[in-house]
Amino acid sequence: MSMTSKLNLDNPFEKEEIEKINPESRRDHYRMLLRKILDQNPKGVSIPQIVELTGLDKKTVRAHLEFLVAVRDAYKWEYGPRSIVYFPNGRLAHPIIDAPVEIAGRFYTFRVMEGDFGMLIHIQEKLCEGNVLTTAGGIVIHKDGLSKFIEELSRIREEI
Repeated sequence: MSMTSKLNLDNPFEKEEIEKINPESRRDHYRMLLRKILDQNPKGVSIPQIVELTGLDKKTVRAHLEFLVAVRDAYKWEYGPRSIVYFPNGRLAHPIIDAPVEIAGRFYTFRVMEGDFGMLIHIQEKLCEGNVLTTAGGIVIHKDGLSKFIEELSRIREEI
């Protein structure tokens, strides 16, 4: 798997500067950088490719990619025990609701995305830390399964 081209990451920080910033800002910077790399490589990219491109530690790259997978900003495909490729989870086709919606003290965003698997509904839970919202979790539902998903939620609502 090769990267589509040499990337211009527009990285505003040099490695020495990144090491001096607080851990939360560094975490956010790494995740933004990895999202950008994934977006620029829709056919997938591996951890060794990202390490070569960025100079980041393999464990750092893996940890942040796994977070992006957990919140459904990315997905991974395993080609056997040692070959894993990461992909962006589709491109934004249409934000259903631009601003986060507060439901029972929690915030959520709703988006429609298009990817290799078709139209997807992307729902993310956001945590409010001061005035900043950060992603805490997420799910992706294929548009063909949306009616069944809503049906199940309605059934659960009736039971509780």
